[in-house]
Amino acid sequence: MEIYEDSEKSMQELMTAETLTPQELSRLLSIDVDTILTAAFRGSLKARIIDHDVVSIDRRDALEWMAKGQP
Repeated sequence: MEIYEDSEKSMQELMTAETLTPQELSRLLSIDVDTILTAAFRGSLKARIIDHDVVSIDRRDALEWMAKGQP
């Protein structure tokens, strides 16, 4: 299980950010980044994907994903 702790942003900044990287969302939710990446690639979590890389996730999409009982 890999949860990213090395973000330069504080937890307060992460909680109010409009967009997050998969690593930042992992840290914020204390879940494995692979769970986030898998959800993004499967389409259950909306994300911006460029050249097979998940580059960002909108806050509202993360909230919607969590409201559906994910992860």
